[in-house]
Amino acid sequence: PIARRAMLMDHAYQPIVSTSTLKVHGFEALARAPGSGDAEEVLTLLDEAALTGDLRDVDRALLGGAIAKFSQFEGAKSALLFCNVDNRAYDGIDLSFLETTEFLRQSGLPASNLCIEISERTAIDSAETVTSLVQQLSNANVRVALDDFGVGVSSLQRLLLVEAQYVKIDRCFVDHLATNTRKQAIVAKLCGLAHALGFTTVAEGVEREDDF
Repeated sequence: PIARRAMLMDHAYQPIVSTSTLKVHGFEALARAPGSGDAEEVLTLLDEAALTGDLRDVDRALLGGAIAKFSQFEGAKSALLFCNVDNRAYDGIDLSFLETTEFLRQSGLPASNLCIEISERTAIDSAETVTSLVQQLSNANVRVALDDFGVGVSSLQRLLLVEAQYVKIDRCFVDHLATNTRKQAIVAKLCGLAHALGFTTVAEGVEREDDF
């Protein structure tokens, strides 16, 4: 029943815009409750699934739904799709991305058009699990992003473990950035560090022109 609820979830797609060209670089899939558009209901579903042992099935259903709907949009095959995974679903168990490969095959999207976001909000206890996860994604030609960067206790360690293409700076550092010199200093250092390591940075939650 929990996995069925996940299959019924809808998805919105938030554009990620390049600051150098002002063109859309890609889209982030955001799972939402059908009808209401409620994000909290999705988080509640994930927490329930974590308790019942159904998290992997729920995560697969959400990812499959995000890819399937996105593939229906004109120009999807030439666009980059960012999708979150719940870290708890990949901790301490054997990993397989055969399902993801099948989702892509059915949708007709190239694997290189998919970017999986690994969040900082929930920890992965095993460094080997992170390494294996990223290696499988890389072998499948899927890109990787570090999501919510800066809010997790393992942020800097993740930079050592994960060969990511993107680092997404958490919105808590971006909101009201224009008027907060401490945030400006932190974001400048985070961007400088990520760029020195060859990562592209994404600022989350840019909703004011002065923050942009």
